[in-house]
Amino acid sequence: MYEQISRLQFIFLMFWLVIGTGILLLPLTIAQFVIHDAWMVGPIFILGTFFLSGIVYLFVRVFPGQNLIEALQTAFGPWPGRVLGVWLLVWMFLNNCLIFREMTLFVTINFFPNTPIYVSAAVFMVPVIYAVFKGIEVVGRVAEIISPWAIGTTFALYLLALQNADFSNVLPLLADGFSPVLRASLVPWMFATNFIIALLMVRNLKEPRKMGKDVLISGVAVGLTGLLAESVTSLVLGPIRSSSLFPVLEVIRTIRIGTFLERLDPLYVITVITTMFLNVAALFYTMLVAVQSLFGCKSYRPFVTAGALAVGTGTFFLMENSGRLLEYVMYTAPGYYFVTALGIPILAIVVQWAKRLLTRNRPQGRRPAGSGGASAAKP
Repeated sequence: MYEQISRLQFIFLMFWLVIGTGILLLPLTIAQFVIHDAWMVGPIFILGTFFLSGIVYLFVRVFPGQNLIEALQTAFGPWPGRVLGVWLLVWMFLNNCLIFREMTLFVTINFFPNTPIYVSAAVFMVPVIYAVFKGIEVVGRVAEIISPWAIGTTFALYLLALQNADFSNVLPLLADGFSPVLRASLVPWMFATNFIIALLMVRNLKEPRKMGKDVLISGVAVGLTGLLAESVTSLVLGPIRSSSLFPVLEVIRTIRIGTFLERLDPLYVITVITTMFLNVAALFYTMLVAVQSLFGCKSYRPFVTAGALAVGTGTFFLMENSGRLLEYVMYTAPGYYFVTALGIPILAIVVQWAKRLLTRNRPQGRRPAGSGGASAAKP
């Protein structure tokens, strides 16, 4: 029996799936290509979510009641489907390592520089293991409780930071043309492919046929949040944002009201760590569901501890430092994510449609003469 979550819980989880760690890394990657027009990335991101939600919409109708791993075996057959499932599982593993590494870098660099990084990682991973073992319903309830507070706090901090805004930092518009804006949009679009893991939560939703609409709502909310975040970051920091590893944190640190209200970054840090927990928990859960479906197991829970150890090991082995992480995200991951997270589901939908069309158009065999009672010759 699969635990089920409500539409609101699902929308919150999808929102934090991108914003949870994207709010840390995306401002830096965007600033490597564009400064004045960084705010344009948000609306462009929203256009991409229409395409992603369309894939989800078609998938739940072409493969009703099946998650992505099961659908691959239905479309391509048992063994080719499993091979593609393994490819998808490797992508999910690397995605978990990437997100987990972002979290450990954020905590270690800013707050515990003398603490071994694996200690910070272990402390963070324990509640993730516990929540995932309890089930996605627990994670969904946490998201439903935390999200209003986290969204309200973040929005308030951005508004307070506007007191230091300088509108000359976003002028002139499109001075270098539109191509840098499109190039800067690649990494946000890459993070948007995380919405595809919703296809592994089909059985966890009370209304799976509305999943495409829910993904679209989450994507639009992410795009609007990005529009606000990039606008405030550019207005406050200007060109120096490209040299800061965590630009949004620097923006929050500029807030000072009179002589009594300052150093509000702990509020931001608490919000980020809490929402990163939701991000990592959702990704980790769907990876374990993929393992369960791939090997035909009754439950994902026997893999929780081993999966956590694998992700923790891969995090430090594959992405040793922030430089390697940034290089991977900016130059390697976008193409890999697009081919895997978009190409495989689209290919499965097309193949299944083709199989149905061929089956429907296949000529029926002619019935032998005299086989029917009404058409049989009388003696």
